[in-house]
Amino acid sequence: MIRMPTVIRYHAHCMDGIVSAALAARAWGARRFVPYTHASPGALPDIIDGAIGVDIPYIPGMRRWIDHHASGLKYLTSEALRSVHRTVDCAVTFDPSAPACVTLLPAPAAFRSLIAMVTRIDSSAFSSASAALDLSDPVLLLTATVNRLHDDAIDRVIIDQLTRRGAERTNPIPALLRALPKGATDDTIAHRATLRAFLQRHARVRHDVLACDLLDLGNRGAHFLAYATFPDTAISVLLITKPHETDILLGRNPWHRGRTPDLAALALAYGGGGHANAAGITFGATPAERTHARAVFRAVVRKLRSAPPA
Repeated sequence: MIRMPTVIRYHAHCMDGIVSAALAARAWGARRFVPYTHASPGALPDIIDGAIGVDIPYIPGMRRWIDHHASGLKYLTSEALRSVHRTVDCAVTFDPSAPACVTLLPAPAAFRSLIAMVTRIDSSAFSSASAALDLSDPVLLLTATVNRLHDDAIDRVIIDQLTRRGAERTNPIPALLRALPKGATDDTIAHRATLRAFLQRHARVRHDVLACDLLDLGNRGAHFLAYATFPDTAISVLLITKPHETDILLGRNPWHRGRTPDLAALALAYGGGGHANAAGITFGATPAERTHARAVFRAVVRKLRSAPPA
């Protein structure tokens, strides 16, 4: 008898990863959820042998893997990973052309509107940057709040809401918003205004590449704001901090007709990964690691600006 996996590893603090975790739990019955955050350049991810992985890179030892990132196979050839655990046969659903991981999993009909908006967000399928920033849309507001809070407990609250008995019978979005901490969405709206003002003062655009060091401000969620505030931007490079990590975020403006570099390949060269149009590099949060992240951030910006559009 084949023992079913009991652990789901998912992309932490990301609505695509969170909803995918809930869908995987509904499909395969696992009830332990372990958030995955990207490893720093040169570091290896933790191994949980026999787990299900959703919206994260392939990690040898997983029993089932569902992902859509172009860099999803970044750890496949790691001799260090292969040497520390037994080989486990893995059922693979890997489609880097999929707009979101949620589209690769079975889902109840009542989740259709949630999944449709998560897919739009993850693939930037909006008519304009302003449409992508519309916090009157409940899923956009929920997503912005999850990104801002960056809290494993909030991830789990949403997963629990989506996997509870009867959740598949009604639209879950109102319940998800009610499950957030009191005042969280109001704080998200206020943070958005602060972030916009910071970008207006500090972002710099040259050769259609926008660069902004946000370490002193903190959170993520600035790409669409950057494109709305600086519509001539083709590529954005942001340096941000979270409670336990520092990130360089690379994005291509989907509403700009400029060049289309492979940002996943660029991020991989520095130890990161992601999609061709949206990628990142993760570092630790110590002063030395943040100093190193700043140096890499500047190097990435120079590299992109050294090949301006014709």
